[in-house]
Amino acid sequence: MKNQQRILCAGVAIVVVAALLATVAITFWPHEERAYTTVIEGKIFFSENFSHGTYNLGSIVTDPEKNKTAIYPDFNLSAGLGRNTFTLPCIREHDGIFDGSSAFCTLNIWTPSGDEQSQKISLDRTGTETLSVSLVAQQSGEGGFRITATSVG
Repeated sequence: MKNQQRILCAGVAIVVVAALLATVAITFWPHEERAYTTVIEGKIFFSENFSHGTYNLGSIVTDPEKNKTAIYPDFNLSAGLGRNTFTLPCIREHDGIFDGSSAFCTLNIWTPSGDEQSQKISLDRTGTETLSVSLVAQQSGEGGFRITATSVG
């Protein structure tokens, strides 16, 4: 009876060690990275008929674990002449403990005269950061924005 208990305990110990080794191997084994990128452009109409200020351009949601990037923009915006600030929250969902995945969000804004400003952020963990781009529009006309969201996982 004692021999059977020892054999059973040894068998259980082997299974437990094998499961732990498999978990470590799967967690740290190099895997192929995949990048998913979404790009959206829109128009901004600058005019003296509107006041300058701060404008939210929508939001970005990324989830590298689900290979997802989604942009929810406010298309065709009107802004005043002078200094304007354009904001865009970038939300990173689902973060694996050792997954090594990242999300990148970029906001480019340009005026009718061709002046351009941009900001890029990187999110390595679950959370939200807000892109913020300020520029001065000195003439009326059509400018625009480009939003780029990339999930790498």
